Amino acid sequence: MVRTLTPCTPKTCVSEIIRKVRDKYHHGCVILVNTEEAGTSDFSGQQRFVKITKHLYLLPIIVGAVTLNSFNYTSMQTRCNTKHPIFVVLSVNMATKRFLQDVSPTPTLQYPCWLLFLTPDQTLEDLLEHVYLPFNSHFLSVAADGDNILLTEAYHVDRGGPLRTFRYGLWNATEVDVTVSPLSVFERRPHLHGLVIEGASINVPPIVGLDQGSDGVYRVGGLFGEIWKVLEKRVNFTTRLHPARDNAYGIYNVSSGSWNGMMEMVRSGQVHVAIGDFSMTRRRSTEVGFLFPIIQTSYSVFIRVPSGQQLPWGGFFSPFARDMWLGMGVCVLILTAQWSVLCSVAKRLDSHEASTSERRHPGGSLLSVLRAFLAQGNDWIPEAMSCRLVFLTTYLTALVMNAAYSASLISSLSRQTTVVPFQGLQQLYNDSTYSFVVIKKTAEYNSFQDSNDPMMIKAFIKYLKGKEDLPLNLGEALDHICTKSKYSALLELEQAKSVSSNISCEIMALPQEVIPVTLSPIVAKHSPYMELLSYQFTSHFLFLVPLTKIERDISRSSPIGYAPFASLSPSTLGLLKLRSSGIVVKIRRDLWSKVFPRTEADYPVVSLINVVPVLQLLFIGAASSILFLVVEICCRQYSLGFKNNNKKKTSRRYHVKSRWV
Repeated sequence: MVRTLTPCTPKTCVSEIIRKVRDKYHHGCVILVNTEEAGTSDFSGQQRFVKITKHLYLLPIIVGAVTLNSFNYTSMQTRCNTKHPIFVVLSVNMATKRFLQDVSPTPTLQYPCWLLFLTPDQTLEDLLEHVYLPFNSHFLSVAADGDNILLTEAYHVDRGGPLRTFRYGLWNATEVDVTVSPLSVFERRPHLHGLVIEGASINVPPIVGLDQGSDGVYRVGGLFGEIWKVLEKRVNFTTRLHPARDNAYGIYNVSSGSWNGMMEMVRSGQVHVAIGDFSMTRRRSTEVGFLFPIIQTSYSVFIRVPSGQQLPWGGFFSPFARDMWLGMGVCVLILTAQWSVLCSVAKRLDSHEASTSERRHPGGSLLSVLRAFLAQGNDWIPEAMSCRLVFLTTYLTALVMNAAYSASLISSLSRQTTVVPFQGLQQLYNDSTYSFVVIKKTAEYNSFQDSNDPMMIKAFIKYLKGKEDLPLNLGEALDHICTKSKYSALLELEQAKSVSSNISCEIMALPQEVIPVTLSPIVAKHSPYMELLSYQFTSHFLFLVPLTKIERDISRSSPIGYAPFASLSPSTLGLLKLRSSGIVVKIRRDLWSKVFPRTEADYPVVSLINVVPVLQLLFIGAASSILFLVVEICCRQYSLGFKNNNKKKTSRRYHVKSRWV
């Protein structure tokens, strides 16, 4: 059925306004709310109710109906599959005002869209007196203004604050359709009008810092703190900071069923936000909301770099592949054959080449070619031009081979590849010679405790369960890695890198990550500002996390499975992704250069331990030469003694024979 657009009148334009608002907010079905109180009857009102319902069915739009007395937002009656409904109140009366006041403290006004049609003698301010409309709510009123119909959007920035309105749409008799604002919700509500938000933070530099000034006011710093301060300026709000409870981010205590740290401060309502690198976990997402991740990283197992690292014997053959070594051997044999043949021909043709008789033999020719490949000189230069060409070819080939081999070998020596004792947690568990810990009262401890992964369960039982000597913070964990033998700790990669230059030993992360994680500040679970702050994070601070993953994380953390950005069009979501301005990268680069200034050139150093195989080869060669020298001397002495004995025997026989004669 094709619907043709015709100019609507104030009587027939109701369904067009409902359709327009529904399409704009990408909502699902339409729920018509009947505000007529029990015991009253309004036949004309019922007729209008039925006509509008019929007209919406023809558009087509899924339509439902509910009364105020039976209204229950969480029931299936008011659900439209996965999308939120749009609630339409066609007749506003005192029962409507009491209803709005009653549901004001609940999420009923926060997630769905409300559309109220007012009579000329009703005003929005009177209707919403003592009613709190959250900042992220979608509450619209429709009122006639002469020949025009005005659509007004209403919301509060904070409970107890003034009601703020925005002219959302307009219809007049000269227009075919209802015109609504093309601006997105965050362009209509771009900032928080100087709102003061209670917040908490912790001092874990350089990721996040918390300092108390001489005036007693806490100020946040570090990577997350600098980003938060930029966000405050953009969204026009300030944060009154408090130190973290228990000086901890917060973990869940299974035995007591309670939280600690900043998690409990946000969860209990003591503060509204917590500024820090909170790991997104399933258990945490059920209690608080996460803003967009600033950093995507992982938890990895860190150990002290094993001492005595050296290039293995096979490393001296690795610069060339097997076929390269084979080709070089063939090249040596070909040059040897050419050398031997050409020297023999030159001897026959030229008497000046008579001194080259030893090089005509394959053995002599092979030694001459090997001298070139071993970068040694020759004590003879041929006279014949053909022999000289072979001579030149041999040395040029050897020069190229030596240059390529030396460059690759020196590169491998200066790179100093460390041979790790194991690749990840599984091999560490099987090794059983290393101890393994995580930082106490952190999300990673809860991750092992709540994990369904068999390897993490076994590691928790073997290394962590019931242990009281776990490190309390990052510094203590790094100190134990440097001072204790065969000690490993699960640390967040970004934090460990940030302080690795300030510890007494060299540490390394095992190649296999254990837990991939995204880090983000947290807000109260039903925070009305989460969508705006998340939008600003996406628009100006998007760093490493794909947008699809962000949407999935927010949808999972929503109390009713609702993704706040579902109301945005796909083109707007794509625009958010493209509008990343690189502020995070700049802040991170500037902050890291101040915390860890580069004081000297970072040249790779080749230590003595890296060339131990070469020294071993020299020692073996020298020892072998001495051994062979001793053997030669012994053989020589034995040979001389044997000859002298033969001479004595021969002389004695001669004397005896001459005496008989």
